[in-house]
Amino acid sequence: MEGNYMQQNLVYDALENYALLSFKEIDPAAVWEFPYFKTIFSNGDPMRDANPIFSARNKKDGTVFKIILDEDQGELHTYIHQGVEEKVTVYLMDQTTYLNKLKGLFAEIAGHCAGYKID
Repeated sequence: MEGNYMQQNLVYDALENYALLSFKEIDPAAVWEFPYFKTIFSNGDPMRDANPIFSARNKKDGTVFKIILDEDQGELHTYIHQGVEEKVTVYLMDQTTYLNKLKGLFAEIAGHCAGYKID
């Protein structure tokens, strides 16, 4: 997928839809609520700032994660943000890493929440 997602709405929308469709593949039982963080302005227009480009919350155990695209990050970086009400696992990556590793990352997240780890 070529193009600058921060300047081209079609590219951004395609990246966002890729995540939605990919996550639906690993969540057939509808255990997750996604997108969890609503990234729209008060007038209803989408923000399209890639923070986050995708987010989800596990309805059973409350696990929350979000994916942020940041071209300065390069490969995948992970950190935990402890908020007042919830802990959020944040995955930072660039567009290339996002396209190459997203499905594997989703499978790993789903596996951890189901009580097993995918190698």
